[in-house]
Amino acid sequence: MTFLSYLTWAGTGILLALILLKTQAWAVERITPQYPKLSVALVVGGAIIRWLLIGAVFIIALHQSIGALLMAFAAMLVTRTLFLFLWQGKILSISLRSSGIKD
Repeated sequence: MTFLSYLTWAGTGILLALILLKTQAWAVERITPQYPKLSVALVVGGAIIRWLLIGAVFIIALHQSIGALLMAFAAMLVTRTLFLFLWQGKILSISLRSSGIKD
């Protein structure tokens, strides 16, 4: 594999992580106690669609090479982890604690 193909699969993994986080956030915004069946359908249906999307991207990457699959997976995992830490404010609080600044 060339550097460009590794870069392409890393970008695909990053894009996949962003799509997954946005669809999860969209589903959570629409959950409401007034419509419990719709809320369950959004959560379960959304999870199934996200799993199918992940599976499709990983199968396509695997058809190119194992390196492409690993690059897409690693980029997705790292991006998802960083966004979750940013969303929870953990990265900022860790950097402030290490520098001795109080927030």
